[in-house]
Amino acid sequence: MTAKAIAMAAGKPIVGVNHLEGHALTARLTDDLEFPFLLLLVSGGHSQFLLVRGVGDYERLGTTIVHDRQGHRHGSGKADRRRQSPGRPRP
Repeated sequence: MTAKAIAMAAGKPIVGVNHLEGHALTARLTDDLEFPFLLLLVSGGHSQFLLVRGVGDYERLGTTIVHDRQGHRHGSGKADRRRQSPGRPRP
């Protein structure tokens, strides 16, 4: 909501950008790579293996994407305490 509010206040348009697509197309800018190409995209808690045919034209060949909430739960201290054995002391 903040980006929309700033754009509206400034009288500027807001343009949606897929940041993962930016990563996917960087090889075309830096290494003059031509379509099609294979891409291994590793970002945060997941990875994807893609066939890139063109801008906006992708086929996912494989993925390790897990449910986002599950990834957040494993990183929280509260969840870590719940997973401890009943007889173990708490930190």
